[in-house]
Amino acid sequence: WDKLYGESSDGTPLVFNDQYISTGGQFYEILSGHDRFVADIRPLVFRVLDIEENLSAHPYDVCCALILEEAGCIVEHPDGSPLNCQLDTTSAVNWVAYANPELADHIRPVLQSVLGRLVG
Repeated sequence: WDKLYGESSDGTPLVFNDQYISTGGQFYEILSGHDRFVADIRPLVFRVLDIEENLSAHPYDVCCALILEEAGCIVEHPDGSPLNCQLDTTSAVNWVAYANPELADHIRPVLQSVLGRLVG
């Protein structure tokens, strides 16, 4: 966070962990302007931590990404590539959503740097 915006002057981080119940709900938060950036990287983190994958997003969870894209939001794989997942009911999906291209351009390099260190 410090790489993006520096430290908060009052010591309170300007970011929070939102345990929203569904990918659709997270997409709505981006679309409505309540959130500016959301990343669901559970499958990646589970793999790095050698944890058996349990609860993560699936292709049917991200099927409405086109709605966000048509509204000018960016939905993509955490590495910046287009979201392109197997069309089944079992594959785990990593995804990142940004409210607009400017935020994506600002946040993406830092996210990829952090993820690069995470996955080695």
